[in-house]
Amino acid sequence: MRDVNHVVRRPSWKLGLVLVVAVLAVTQSISTVALASTAAPAPRYVTIQFGRSIEGSYTNPGCVPVPGILRLDTVVADLSSMHLPAIGTVNVDRASTTGEDCTNGDIYADWSDLQALQSEYGFDVVSEGLNHNDITGDTPPPSMGTGSQYAESCGSLPDFTAEGFDNAWGEFAYPDDVHTPAIQKNPVSTCFAYGRVYSYTPIVNKRSTLKAPWFEDADNVLGGECNVQGMACYSLTTTAGKHYTSPAGWASILRNETGNEWDDLQFYQLVTGSSDQSTSFSWDCTSSNWKLHWTSHTEMYCLNDFMTIIAAIKPGTVDASPAAVATAWGRSPTA
Repeated sequence: MRDVNHVVRRPSWKLGLVLVVAVLAVTQSISTVALASTAAPAPRYVTIQFGRSIEGSYTNPGCVPVPGILRLDTVVADLSSMHLPAIGTVNVDRASTTGEDCTNGDIYADWSDLQALQSEYGFDVVSEGLNHNDITGDTPPPSMGTGSQYAESCGSLPDFTAEGFDNAWGEFAYPDDVHTPAIQKNPVSTCFAYGRVYSYTPIVNKRSTLKAPWFEDADNVLGGECNVQGMACYSLTTTAGKHYTSPAGWASILRNETGNEWDDLQFYQLVTGSSDQSTSFSWDCTSSNWKLHWTSHTEMYCLNDFMTIIAAIKPGTVDASPAAVATAWGRSPTA
């Protein structure tokens, strides 16, 4: 008698075809996942920038240092210890003085200072022009001659190169944020990768939207009056109604930064503790609530809030100069 328990039934050819197709589909899916997993994510960038490379603030007359205002070299050294190189914006006339220049109570780093910071901490600079002039002015100083817009911007680059700074072409930092699209198109974008414009709210530059005429946003982090109504610090006489900016907003941008994005953070001077030395040089950074922090000048910002922002930089973010970002993103001036 035939033992039905050992009958071997040949599978239908249709079922076999289905199995082959399924195996091929799974194999293709696995290969796709493997390729996706090995693709390196696009880098994200941050620049920590100090406007005008102010070495410190000083009282007038006499240019006597104000306690509690950190010197530029101190801040640069501290950032370097965290593997965060910084850059400064520089105008040629103030850097070229014999000894540090003291103007309007601020003392500016000279070439010797800047070269020492470069040598020891990798500090880099970008150009604010020859004379910190309004580049849009219809009547430039006679000394600038014809082609003054080119001279003020592109004409500053040989001075930087001569002093050992080869990356100043990465950004033209328009003095006092005065610019026009026409000037940015020609001459600035012909010799600089980007033209700096200020953003007073947190914003990030995206590679996909950074296009001609090549303006880039720099987050201008400012101090000012405190943010609690009814307090005396809410209405200061020196800050024209401008209030201290929240460190949380800038920190949020950094925490959420993704590939092919660049956050250019600009500060000026950092202060610590509190001071009531004078109307011009006073601040209070001591409260645990940032809304009670205030500074008598918008270009002063509390060190503790600065550190809140810096601490939000995600691991793996590339701290880079504008020139390094431009190189990575394939942006080079046409002249």
